[in-house]
Amino acid sequence: MLQFADDTIVLCQASNQNVMTTKKNLRFFGLAAGLRVNYHKTRIGVVGVQSQQLQVYAHMLNCSQMLIPFKYIGIKVGGNPRKKEFWKEVVDKVRKKLSIWKGKKLTFTGRVYLIKSIFTTLLFFYFSLFKASNQEFAKEIPMGLG
Repeated sequence: MLQFADDTIVLCQASNQNVMTTKKNLRFFGLAAGLRVNYHKTRIGVVGVQSQQLQVYAHMLNCSQMLIPFKYIGIKVGGNPRKKEFWKEVVDKVRKKLSIWKGKKLTFTGRVYLIKSIFTTLLFFYFSLFKASNQEFAKEIPMGLG
């Protein structure tokens, strides 16, 4: 189970019993915390399971179905991190952040700070979950300071 703020991801084997156990656990958590799960905002996705079974699980939870890959806290989940297309969005985000240099004159210290803030927040966020090929990723990132 992964939690961030009011978002939760539950990973388990696809089975009716696990879906019902997850629903019970969410209900118990809600009772203990004084909260309720909003099943109209809840989505379920599966990997390697027939679409009819996904419909059954969605009906059991009274929630909608979700296609994979999906985004969780801005990270694509279910994609293939070995493919270059998977990292295109990350590279675009880095480029967008670094393009600030073009419109402003930054001191060397300002540029170093910008690089550190981008790499520590954005890239480490992604690299904490996925392994990227150093060679492929390094080719895409503009590293010039000029």
